[in-house]
Amino acid sequence: MAFSVPLFEYRIILCLIFTCVVHCFAAADEVVPQVNATCMLQRQTNGPALPGVENGAAGDKSFGLLGMPAHIAQQVQLLYIANVSAPSSSVEGSNLHESLATQGKEFKMKKIRTWDGPQPDWERLLLDQKLQLGSKSTCQSRQWAVVTTIFPASEAVKALGQLPGWCTVVVGDRKGPQAGEYQAGSASVVHVSAAEQEEMGVKLHSMKHLPWNSFGRKNVGFLFAMNQGADTIFDFDDDNVPRVSSIQNFTHMMKQSHIVARVVDGPLQANVYPLFASTDLPWPRGFPLDAIKAAPSALVEEHTSTATVDTPTIGVVQSLAQHNPDVDAIYRLTQKLPVTFEERSPVVLDVGTFSPFNAQATFWYPVSYLTMLLPTSVHGRVADILRSYITQSALWEFGAKLAFVSPLVDVTTRNPHSLLADFQAEYPLYYKVPALLQALSKKRRELAGKTPQETLFTVYVYLYEHGFIESQDVLLAKAWIEDVARLGGLGVSPLAIRRVPSSLQVGASGSELSRISESRQQKTGVVLHMHFNFPDHASNVRWYLQETPLCHPANFLACVFVSDWSKEDLAALSDITASAHGVPARIQTCKENGMPPARWSKYHGYYMHQCFAKTLQLVSDNSEWNAHGVLFMADDAAMVKPWSLVRTGLQALNTMVLPAERNWNCCGANMRNVGSAEAVCGWPWMKHPEDKGNLIKALDSLPAEYKMRVGVNDQEAPFMKASGDVVYVPMRQAAEFQQLVTYFVKYHLHEEVALPLIATALGSRHLDGGFQLKSLWGRGRSLALSTVQSLLFKPPSENKFAFLHPLKLHESSVQDLSAVEEIYAKVFGY
Repeated sequence: MAFSVPLFEYRIILCLIFTCVVHCFAAADEVVPQVNATCMLQRQTNGPALPGVENGAAGDKSFGLLGMPAHIAQQVQLLYIANVSAPSSSVEGSNLHESLATQGKEFKMKKIRTWDGPQPDWERLLLDQKLQLGSKSTCQSRQWAVVTTIFPASEAVKALGQLPGWCTVVVGDRKGPQAGEYQAGSASVVHVSAAEQEEMGVKLHSMKHLPWNSFGRKNVGFLFAMNQGADTIFDFDDDNVPRVSSIQNFTHMMKQSHIVARVVDGPLQANVYPLFASTDLPWPRGFPLDAIKAAPSALVEEHTSTATVDTPTIGVVQSLAQHNPDVDAIYRLTQKLPVTFEERSPVVLDVGTFSPFNAQATFWYPVSYLTMLLPTSVHGRVADILRSYITQSALWEFGAKLAFVSPLVDVTTRNPHSLLADFQAEYPLYYKVPALLQALSKKRRELAGKTPQETLFTVYVYLYEHGFIESQDVLLAKAWIEDVARLGGLGVSPLAIRRVPSSLQVGASGSELSRISESRQQKTGVVLHMHFNFPDHASNVRWYLQETPLCHPANFLACVFVSDWSKEDLAALSDITASAHGVPARIQTCKENGMPPARWSKYHGYYMHQCFAKTLQLVSDNSEWNAHGVLFMADDAAMVKPWSLVRTGLQALNTMVLPAERNWNCCGANMRNVGSAEAVCGWPWMKHPEDKGNLIKALDSLPAEYKMRVGVNDQEAPFMKASGDVVYVPMRQAAEFQQLVTYFVKYHLHEEVALPLIATALGSRHLDGGFQLKSLWGRGRSLALSTVQSLLFKPPSENKFAFLHPLKLHESSVQDLSAVEEIYAKVFGY
């Protein structure tokens, strides 16, 4: 009887024949190499079985169809299923079942299940003790590289070991080198063996959910680096060899207050590779395939402009890899290598534009640490790409961005890979990423206003409910959030308490006060320093303590009210020991506040920075407060975002923050080139020759490390300016802040000149991503109350300001005072 064979069946037969031929030349236990890509399709969960093929488990050596090993025959069956389930649309008039579609279907985001498992205990995060993983590493640095491997030390690891100022943590596994077998004796390379990881598992919640023999072991290294106090983490692969001098130059660049970059703003996704090359061809692994031709470099360049970008707003920097970059298996199977990238200016993706980045050569900064988590229920070639898209969603809500730079690493020899195995592993990226990006873009509205912790967990639950990851990754995300929080706020701080226990309500008794003190033994709370330049406003202290939720346990560990109080003021305030909500309150005198240089005798607050230093010492002395940092606010400064969000952001940066509308060195003045009679950027505190000379003396007196950060040398003495009405200093920098203040007080420099220089010396930079201070001048000051109200009602992601100055409380009418009380309730409400 004659019969016809549809075209798609011929494809299956050809695959069978080819597989059989290859099998004749391959060992039974080897993976069939380099099968034509058209035969290697993604596994489907349902479909007709191919007669004669046994469903053997992976690695099963039994034999099935045509004498093939079962594990090879199983792959053939999957090919058959894929082709029958999605036949070619080019077949016309063939004997296809009428129920079969004539083409495949795009992946659609569809909720297939609901997460009903545990969630992080947000309140407990605030109360947990700081986590200590044990003694500090013998290698001491704030710059750490992280890699996981089962191989001996590679050229890349050895090169990093020679990079000045860097330490490397190598996370082992149950395979490969164990304790004492990896780079023994190296002063800069730390190997964490399987046995040592098991010991860490006693303290780390995440360890219960991290499988062995997994790329996910790298997560241990991230936590290890955070515990060492890292302010930069280099996530790399051991076949990416660093260019030592290039990384040194890059590190110096990222310490500057800003960089000049090409900013991409507009498209949903941008392929940045061609922006560093002379061809449109390269695209990164994980880039949506349907966008390769739809969004060529010419289109991306239409949305690209050169701009100055504040470096603190950059959360992650991906280095391109020279010669053999991170491209997907389709590119490797169809295009030529090597690829040569050119030295070009950095590219920064603005909010709303996605691009994948990898775990092979990426620099992370504290604002992004929380999102470093690599999922483990997906293949390793999917995990880092999925992480990259999760990270971008979180960073946008926090005002931070992703950047790309020209190659800082060379890849000439990749670790062994089967391209077809990579193709199969990457299939979820090819098929699902376009829908994922659309979904994450739409989800921004839901994520607006959430803290980074909430954002991360929300996205993980969403991915689980839509079939991207499995439950083990949601549990891992929960444990990870808890671990990062217990590492003392490095990278991100725990969420503010949403609900206050009944024992902490207004009017707490003496015994309840002791319980408050006991319950807040953690490193995530903040002490408030409210500064009164003019002590005649002392009566406002009681208003803050009794009529507003400002000094509530959900907001601050303690409230310190500072001025050059008179004896009469101190007598009037002598009965104050706590707020109406039970938070400790201190009235602290700082005589220097009212003792400016003679030429500036009218200006109280000239030495505010010296008063700040005294409060830092007070907090250090009161170890029971165990604070993460101190927020300094002038009494006429107002917050225009919910404090819970602002606190999370400040602690995530984990460095001194000095909000300002403009860059501190916006006029770019060099004091060594300014004449004695010349005004400096129109700034009043620098109009006297004595002040100009004093600034140069102060800068020249700084220790060498601080000079380097500020940019002081024989030719340069930079002038900076910024309002000191709001400052945040983490306690980890308290001692350095106090030391630096002495250099500027010694030479009688105004706080608005001293503070930005101190911040720069501490490694901080100007911020414009949601932490700016809006300063009102002239007629604008009369509109301060309405301006605050307007900013408060904006969605946090659309409001670049966190603070406003001035809002003069003593000038407020009774009606206005009622409105101010409403503002405080909205900002500091619990």
